[in-house]
Amino acid sequence: RGQVSRIHNHADQMCWMTVPVGRLRGQNFSVLEIDEAKGFCRLKETDRFELSDCLAAKVELEEPIHQILNLPEFNQRAVSLHVYSKPFDKCLSYCRETDKFAEVPLFYTSINGKLCDGVKL
Repeated sequence: RGQVSRIHNHADQMCWMTVPVGRLRGQNFSVLEIDEAKGFCRLKETDRFELSDCLAAKVELEEPIHQILNLPEFNQRAVSLHVYSKPFDKCLSYCRETDKFAEVPLFYTSINGKLCDGVKL
């Protein structure tokens, strides 16, 4: 409840998601201005969408920057399922407060039902 993902992209991957339990909101963003050498990126909110009851959504490759939110007013837990076109181990993460972005490493929580090294739940 009340959790939000970082604003991020999917490193040129196709992604589909659904929410079998609860309700989530997706917020998409477009790039207004970017200076990759300085790690500067100013974003603008574009469309938003809500997911529940196993409705599916996909990340648009033309505008892949987004955030997933479980808003406090939803007042419920949620589970989301994401399917990617191929594995990737990094993506770009964006901060609207500072207009900065950076590449961040990604990792698995578990593989084949076994927690990965260093993961504590």
